[in-house]
Amino acid sequence: MNKKKRVNIRIILFLNLILLIFVLSLFFHNYAGGFSKGLIMITDFPSILGIIVITVPCMLIMGIWHDFISSFSIGIKQYTLLQLKNINEAVVTCQKLILYSGLIEFIISIIVILLSHESTDNLAAFLAVATLSAFYTVVFEYLLLPLKVNATLALNQSMDVDEE
Repeated sequence: MNKKKRVNIRIILFLNLILLIFVLSLFFHNYAGGFSKGLIMITDFPSILGIIVITVPCMLIMGIWHDFISSFSIGIKQYTLLQLKNINEAVVTCQKLILYSGLIEFIISIIVILLSHESTDNLAAFLAVATLSAFYTVVFEYLLLPLKVNATLALNQSMDVDEE
């Protein structure tokens, strides 16, 4: 029985977040005129809040919020095969909900921009703000990817152990 030692997913998520911040800070330093100016350029709390407000209540209504939170404890706590399947499904569903909510936000913001601004003077700035919801969707998906991989690996390992 070859059982691998699993790395704590919380450490992996933290390192992914640090890597993302590092890459963005390099981009800001080189192209946006400094970190603080670049951070202000991509900060749009209504977009972040919109994704969260659509995703979290849907997960609560579907009853998978607890399973999603449990995905942060894989490798720390032991889970049964059924629990691992539920956790894996919760992470996949969360990824889909984030993707759909980001797409809905992007489409709504584009429609609002096209309907409310007759002048094309500031169109590029408004479109840049609209694309921030797509950017945040990609960032959330990037941060959820290690959870998905970890849940799938734990599920496969659990099924392999059950077969032996």
